[in-house]
Amino acid sequence: MQINQAHLHLMLNHIPVIGSVFALLLLGGGFSFRSRALFSAGLATLLAVGIFTVPVYLSGEPAEHMVEHQPNVSEPAIHEHEEMADIARIAGLAGGILAIIALLAGRGREQYPGWSTGLALLVSLAACVLFALTANLGGKISHPEIRGDGLLPVSSGAAPAMQGERRGHDDDDDD
Repeated sequence: MQINQAHLHLMLNHIPVIGSVFALLLLGGGFSFRSRALFSAGLATLLAVGIFTVPVYLSGEPAEHMVEHQPNVSEPAIHEHEEMADIARIAGLAGGILAIIALLAGRGREQYPGWSTGLALLVSLAACVLFALTANLGGKISHPEIRGDGLLPVSSGAAPAMQGERRGHDDDDDD
């Protein structure tokens, strides 16, 4: 199987999106239950999110060049996705850097320093929201059915249902 840049970008982009949710849940659990183990796992996950943010971001531009002239691809959606990705990248990298600092500051201690818990939760929440928004905008690049512009994919062959039309039912029948 040949993997091109667009395919690579689509495969990798799920890691920060889903990872940021897991990081937030683990950090929240660590904070709520005062569990060093959960908080450590959350920081490690936040670090992984920060690391994977780099290849996702770097694969975006080559992916754009592969798809920008294809049918059903929205160039304005690409631009919006890029703009949000710039912001999400900063949050992801900030989370990774914060995770390294917090992990080092917590070495040899029973609990992590107080500043690290609140800050990690805040950055993780921001990254989670920003990655979700970026992913949503990315989906709109080649999925007109979620763009809200009322267009159907060219290759689908589907026709929009008429208002009030019920498919597979003939109104002349009694059944």
